[in-house]
Amino acid sequence: MDFSHVFLNLVRNGAEILTVPTYDEMGWSEIQHLQHSAMAPARAIEHRRWVVRAASSGVSQIINPYGEIQQSLDVGLTGTISGKIDKRSPLTFYASFGYLLTPICLVLVISYLGYELVLDIKNTLNKKFSKIEISKNIRMLDALVLISYTQN
Repeated sequence: MDFSHVFLNLVRNGAEILTVPTYDEMGWSEIQHLQHSAMAPARAIEHRRWVVRAASSGVSQIINPYGEIQQSLDVGLTGTISGKIDKRSPLTFYASFGYLLTPICLVLVISYLGYELVLDIKNTLNKKFSKIEISKNIRMLDALVLISYTQN
């Protein structure tokens, strides 16, 4: 379930329902089984597809396209679960464009940081130039005072 690119390719190739047969080790702790089953709702949400997860010894589930678990068979239990599911074909933004959101966010963050850097440099230069102007003005005043003092 953690291979999201596999599900992305399945959906792009027309999968309307995602079925996940999985071999969960009998020796895993209950927490490991629950953690492994927690990935299925994420895949359902990413692709807005029903997910049917059949586990050998872990959690078997039927999950709706919004990540809500409709039916579940707990860890280590033998049995069947049943439910009504629908085929879905529309592609989500993620299914259409994949990981495009990550580079977009990266460009936005770098642009913002660059903008802030330019503003910081501009403010620093303005402060330096204003100090230079003040220094020039003080020298001119000193020169005027000196001239007027020598004339008296």
